[in-house]
Amino acid sequence: MKKQDLGQTIEAKYVFALADQARVLAWLDSFCVPDHKFERGRVHSLYYDSHGLDLYDEKRNSDYVKTKVRLRWYTLTAKDREPGAKISCFLEVKRKYGTVRDKQRIALELEADQLLGDPFGSETIRNLPTQAFGLAQIQPFFLVPAVVVQYSRGRYVEPETGARVSIDTDIRCPAANLDLFPEPVEVALPVGVLEIKGAMGVFPRSLRPLQDTLHKEAFSKYGLVIEGLRHPIGMSV
Repeated sequence: MKKQDLGQTIEAKYVFALADQARVLAWLDSFCVPDHKFERGRVHSLYYDSHGLDLYDEKRNSDYVKTKVRLRWYTLTAKDREPGAKISCFLEVKRKYGTVRDKQRIALELEADQLLGDPFGSETIRNLPTQAFGLAQIQPFFLVPAVVVQYSRGRYVEPETGARVSIDTDIRCPAANLDLFPEPVEVALPVGVLEIKGAMGVFPRSLRPLQDTLHKEAFSKYGLVIEGLRHPIGMSV
């Protein structure tokens, strides 16, 4: 396993209604450069939290320092789903200090059956957070796999500033830990999100015509999914 320090960046998130998705995508295709290495794909994240959802509470309470611990993997192929296949993943610890983000991760491989079967019951997956304590100063409460969040992501580079721009749509939670959510529903968020990451924290000039469509928010997919699981009216499919 190899530890990676992805460093500090300033990030901002902008929410838009799904009805505006086509317009936002068309504008990005016209004024940004596609990230040809990781242009489009499906992102899968298994989030960890305590039984008391302490990490979720950091977000809900708008704490200055927020922590996320997750296991992430990307678009799956038919080969990834074959018996005995292994899937490349990243165990990530993401810390936010206001708008400044610091992320570190460990690359690893897990058996497809563990990820695509019952990830909440896999002993290997349950024990992964013990490795995360070496990535950042995390409070020593016991972490368990809580929910899976999936979404489609398009990636771009804004040519004038060099900022990395991503657009996330079809955000949903297909599975949750029954120990934490005894009666889970499949949650689908009714919005998309545009995320801009860079060193300057300036909204790119080329994207300013979209500002009437975008609404800057401290958006958290994990936080909204938890709220949807707790209060499913209007949030589930």
